[in-house]
Amino acid sequence: FGKGYRLYHSCEEKGVTDEHETHSYSLSQYWVSMVAIAAIPVKRAEAISWDVLISRYVKKRFGKDKVEAIARSLAVLQQLRHEARDVQEKHSSALTAIMRYQICLNELETRFPFSRSGLNVKFAWSDAFRSRKTASSNSIQLEKCSNLFNIGAVLTHLAAMEDLSRDEGTKKAVQMLQQASAVFQRLKSGDVSKIVGTITADFANSTLESLQLLCLAMAQDCVYSKALRAGMAAASVSKLAQEAANLYDSAYRAADMAEASRDALRSAGLLDFARCRMFCMLGETDMLLTNDYKDGEKVGETLARLERSLGQYERANGFTKNLPSSVRSISNSIAARLSEATVKYRSIRHDNEKIYMDVVPNPTSLPPVEGKRLARAAGLDTLLEQAKQEDLFSTIVPNDVQNAAVTLTESLQNMLRDAARQIRSASEDAKAVEESLGLPGAIEAILEPDAKGLPDRLHERIEKFQKNGASNKLKQLQGERVALGEEVGGKVDVVRRLLSEEQEDDRRMRMQFTSRWNRKPSEDLTQSLWNRLNQNEKYLREGQSADAKVDQSVHENSDTLRMCERSRAELDATVSTESSAALVDSGVRAAAEHVQSILDKLTAESTRRESVARELEEEGDGMTVDSVATQLMSLSEDLPQACKMQTETVQQRCETAARDVSSGEDLLSELQVATNELERRRASSGAANDDDSRASILKRFDAALKAGESALQHLEEGLRFYRNMRERFSRLESDASDFVFARKEEKKELLAFIQGQSAGQMVSSMESMSVGSSGPPAFAAPPSQQPVYDPQSAYAQTQWAQQRPPPPQQQQHAPYGGYAGAPPAMPYGGMHRAAPPPYNTAPHVFPPPAGGPPQYQ
Repeated sequence: FGKGYRLYHSCEEKGVTDEHETHSYSLSQYWVSMVAIAAIPVKRAEAISWDVLISRYVKKRFGKDKVEAIARSLAVLQQLRHEARDVQEKHSSALTAIMRYQICLNELETRFPFSRSGLNVKFAWSDAFRSRKTASSNSIQLEKCSNLFNIGAVLTHLAAMEDLSRDEGTKKAVQMLQQASAVFQRLKSGDVSKIVGTITADFANSTLESLQLLCLAMAQDCVYSKALRAGMAAASVSKLAQEAANLYDSAYRAADMAEASRDALRSAGLLDFARCRMFCMLGETDMLLTNDYKDGEKVGETLARLERSLGQYERANGFTKNLPSSVRSISNSIAARLSEATVKYRSIRHDNEKIYMDVVPNPTSLPPVEGKRLARAAGLDTLLEQAKQEDLFSTIVPNDVQNAAVTLTESLQNMLRDAARQIRSASEDAKAVEESLGLPGAIEAILEPDAKGLPDRLHERIEKFQKNGASNKLKQLQGERVALGEEVGGKVDVVRRLLSEEQEDDRRMRMQFTSRWNRKPSEDLTQSLWNRLNQNEKYLREGQSADAKVDQSVHENSDTLRMCERSRAELDATVSTESSAALVDSGVRAAAEHVQSILDKLTAESTRRESVARELEEEGDGMTVDSVATQLMSLSEDLPQACKMQTETVQQRCETAARDVSSGEDLLSELQVATNELERRRASSGAANDDDSRASILKRFDAALKAGESALQHLEEGLRFYRNMRERFSRLESDASDFVFARKEEKKELLAFIQGQSAGQMVSSMESMSVGSSGPPAFAAPPSQQPVYDPQSAYAQTQWAQQRPPPPQQQQHAPYGGYAGAPPAMPYGGMHRAAPPPYNTAPHVFPPPAGGPPQYQ
């Protein structure tokens, strides 16, 4: 009486007064009461302290001031994580909170390196369907995917709370279900594949595909009920019902492909819900096509459709026992619909037997109904855009910029160092020419033939050499350089060993498991690491070669350098007191003075070159990854374009410096010409060139002091060089270690999957031998997806395709869901004319035993 009273007033509110219209409206109201949305359970997470973990990393990486600058952002992030962890799925505010948290996770991923050497966080999330099973990983992808899963689950909970008896509520439910379908579609299409480590059954591809199709089916179901309520033509509405049945069936089949997915969804009652709804919608398809029945027209076809519809309702009723508690009430509506269809069937059958005598065709011979889909997986991006907020960590350099800055910094430093090396090389060539000509000692011997002892110029250089403790400093710096060189060499060996061993291990596994070892080869993933290693080793060898030349020069002049430790009087005594040239020809003196003037210009030019070279080196040494990253962000939003602009700026700087010091080449040519003229004049004047002469002694002192001074300068530059190389190889060692760690985790997952697959095949083979079955072996659950290695990131991550049988081709749904054998007695007293063949969209469903639910193959 209560239902009839409410129905009467509902008709009155809608303006339905005619008895026939009231009956049609009652059918739609019955169906509205049958519409149900099964809410998907949410995942739960273990607690983490974002504020503590990020503060610790930022303090170490950027300093204490940066931690204070982002303190408010950390508090907001921690609160959002708390709300996302203990999500209240039946409140609309929960959806806003977890969407805001999802946006924050996207920002965190771009700004922090989640690795052992970076931001090391342990995430742990439970299975949505079996809460005792959890998955943990250091990959932020687990956190992102789990939170995204909860967005889809909460959308289904909110959709289930809408008033589906009204158009506005139905419209909102359809929108949320379509968005939920888009969530699971995105997870299945690639997001889950980025997780490093184990995954739970709710993240298996078959589970996600089933959930995506289930949400789409429920949305199509709601569209159908809205069309039915709007009074659309029965032929059009039946197509909507048929498509909803197709989607429910596809959702069931997707989960049924893997045992883990099947068990997980069945434990939540979602598989029985999908089967129940599928049979309901198939029954509705046929019932709708009988609404246009008129006395005497197509009586046989109408009876065949009613007979098939009753069979589908019977099957749907068999699945109501294990439905989720939130939708279990639809069993009453199915029973009411079954009763109403039975009354209609008996009435028309009675008329046919007494009046029309029309032949009732086999239900399987009826033409199939083509489905029409109006529900689509869409709207996720729009949903997330609505929850967008200010960037909480805008002051932190994005991770991709940071990674690009690492490579770019090394490249720019190499460019500046090469430019400085070329400038110094020109100065060293000039000094070599001067040394080979015995300058400036030979000129001093000519211009000051009566001078005794060493000239003041040499005494000043020797006193400076002694004052700076050059001899001891040389030994100390050489020891430090050797120690740094050994440390850097050790890091080179470690990186090479890590990469080689991982590559060899991957090759061995590939040979052992052949095609089953279906991850990317290490050779393809480590190319950038090898390139960085080889490039830095090249610079290291060049530095070591320069060290050897300097050491050789110091060794050749070691005797003279030891003499430089003596007193002024002892040094003067080493020079002959006899004049080497009592009378110097005026032409020789003029030529010597000309050479001296050129030497003065070369000395000034050499000093300027050294200043420019030092500026370039200091610019390179002062160039840090953070400073380069900041410059990249200020140049352009397009990262490749910003890198190009920064490279061009440094390149122009190097070219300008090279042009500024190019004038020294002309002076060197002029010096050689003037020196040749001097030697010609000396030869013509008869001047002697004795190795024991004063000129020879001054030449030796000049060469020794140049060697010592160059060695000190080179050692100081060398220490800076080796420290820089140590930093580079430390970063390279960290990247290589992270890559090897990720590959080891991937190896464990792949080995576990291969072993599980082998064990599953063995068990299936034993079962088939014992039962005598020749069916295929049970399909093992797909493994967790693997990391993809990105050369610019700390973690190398690679994904490998999940092994799974191909999805079945979509079959055209036959309109009749018959039985494999004779159907059970019909409770409404109907007579079966013939046993219809099985319904071809569910060949794995066997006839129910004695009124029980169908059995699964």
